[in-house]
Amino acid sequence: MKNKLLIEILIEKILNLFAKNVIDKLKVLVKKKSICFFYTQLNQQPLSTKPMSTQKVGDDENIWFMSSIKCDKNIEVVKNNEV
Repeated sequence: MKNKLLIEILIEKILNLFAKNVIDKLKVLVKKKSICFFYTQLNQQPLSTKPMSTQKVGDDENIWFMSSIKCDKNIEVVKNNEV
């Protein structure tokens, strides 16, 4: 039982480290290339995409974009927030 708990703790630490490394790598990539493709309507073909400028990568893996209030992408995100 004690070994199982230690293994679970070790796995959790490894996963947390992996997640942190992924977020750090994403931040580096976004700083190098601040333009990326923003996809919406992922269940439809063809995919709906638009190049957008990234503003920030959060520690929770969210990538923040700035767009005009009139942007069609905002309407698509409200309809289906899987992006």
